[in-house]
Parts: sequence; structure tokens; C-alpha cells
Amino acid sequence: MRKGILESRKAAMEMSVGTIVTIVLLVSVLILGIFLISRIRESAINVIDMTDEAVTDQINQLFTEDTRVVIYPTTHIAKVEQGEIGGIAFGIKNLINAQTFSYKIEALDSPECGLTTEQLESWIVSSKTESEIGIASGEGVNRRVRIRVPVGSPLCLASYRIQVFHDGTNNYASEIFDIEIEPA
Repeated sequence: MRKGILESRKAAMEMSVGTIVTIVLLVSVLILGIFLISRIRESAINVIDMTDEAVTDQINQLFTEDTRVVIYPTTHIAKVEQGEIGGIAFGIKNLINAQTFSYKIEALDSPECGLTTEQLESWIVSSKTESEIGIASGEGVNRRVRIRVPVGSPLCLASYRIQVFHDGTNNYASEIFDIEIEPA
């Protein structure tokens, strides 16, 4: 009987040591995972910064002598999956002696989508309007418009207009772009 008690204590001790070793290994793997995720996140932020620089370069190449507003991509169509965020970039160049500029983005009637302009405008999650943009004569600025397409949205082409004004309310230029909604 004494032999059985000693064997069960020995087995319990081995099980306790095994459990502790397992916990230490799991914590080590967890810490390594967190470290790797933070490194990947930092790399992703650097890629986004490079992408912004690349888009800025592309927009600057689109301007010609008399172009006031340009849109990137040059097709004026951005493909966005349902449930995702996408959008376009645009540039405004001051070709007159105006001091300040502003813009607003508005949805256009898109009968193919079967949605109201208010519904389409609610998809704009950033840069819907901006005012008091100081642009020196001959210089330009670049902006991005981000649009979140809700899950379940119809697969269609939604149209938007960028309306640019100078010195308050004077119409300067406008361009149209489309969001092509794709399945998730």
C-alpha cells in the first residue's frame, strides 16, 4: 500500500512539472506572437506611407498646364468590395490668383444602384468636405476620399462629384468618379 502512495505522489509531481513546463512554453509563444504582430503592424504603416508618396507622385504626373483637378486612378473608377473601405485620391492645382480653396463631394443619382444620394453620401467616411485650403499660385494639394461600402449593397456603379470652389463660393472645377461595388 505504501508503494502505491509513493507512485501516485511521484506521478502527481511529474504531472505538475509537466504542466509548469507547458505553461512556460505557451507564455513564451504568446510573447513571441505579440512581438511579431507589432513588427508586422510597423511594417504595414511604413507601406502605407510609401503608398501615399507613390500616389502623390502619380497625381503630380497627371497635372498638365491647364488641368485644375485630377483624380487617381486615372480611370476615375475605384473598385470596392462590399464591407470594405476603398476610395480615390485627387489633386487641386491653383492656376489663378485665388487665396483659398474648398471642396465638397456629393453623390450623384445612380439609378442602377437603387439607392438615394443620401445613402450613397453616408458611405463617405473621410474627406467629404474641406474649406480654407491655402494653395499658392501654381502649386497644388492632394487629398484622399475613403468610402465604406456596406455589406449587402447592390453590385453597381455609384457616381460621385468633387466640386472645387475658390475664395469662398466661386466655382473653380469639378470632376466625377465612380465606385464599382464588387461582391465580398
